[in-house]
Amino acid sequence: MKSLLCGATTYELTPAIRWLEENARKKNFSTFMLDGQEIQILVTGVGLVQATFSLTKMLQAERYDLLVQIGIGGSYRKDDSLGSVVQVVEECFGDIGIEERDGSWHDLFQLGLIGVDQYPFKGGRLYLAAESPVHPNLPQRRGNTVAMVTGTDTRRDSLVNVLNPEIETMEGAAFFYTALMQHTPFIQLRGISNYVETRNRENWQLDKAIDAVNAVYLNWLLQE
Repeated sequence: MKSLLCGATTYELTPAIRWLEENARKKNFSTFMLDGQEIQILVTGVGLVQATFSLTKMLQAERYDLLVQIGIGGSYRKDDSLGSVVQVVEECFGDIGIEERDGSWHDLFQLGLIGVDQYPFKGGRLYLAAESPVHPNLPQRRGNTVAMVTGTDTRRDSLVNVLNPEIETMEGAAFFYTALMQHTPFIQLRGISNYVETRNRENWQLDKAIDAVNAVYLNWLLQE
């Protein structure tokens, strides 16, 4: 199997890269061989545009059996403990649209610029492809992808009322969209680093979340 392991930053992929360097055979500077599996590493950059460009460029040059995205994410759910890991199985673009003078917000579907069931969307959302894997032991969550990370309770409440999301990232929907458009199976795993609330970086647990999501990925890789 040939897979592409991607993350927004090297920081989010470091534990997996270090493990592969110690336990797998290095094919080239970004590709490892492990028990018949070929794993290529891609750091996409942070954000929708960067992730879409990087993934599209790779998928135009190579064919993969599976795309894997791992990284951190914020949770709208206080029952998701910091450092826990979830699989995102549904995505949406949380802040692409227009804001009216009264502060109300309309997305591209409400504006009629994209059909709610225009491929790859279903009801205005992006879902796992039928051939994409589902992790047997992880909670499944609805993702919300934003260009600007939510940092106030007011914005959080607005997003919850409109989209009912559970996880917030800056690349997830771009990953789903590109994989679906390229008809390639995919899986997104996120370590919960913080809650979506009034921003306070002192409460975040980045290292714990990164270590956890990398450990889950590596354990899953060895079972494939």
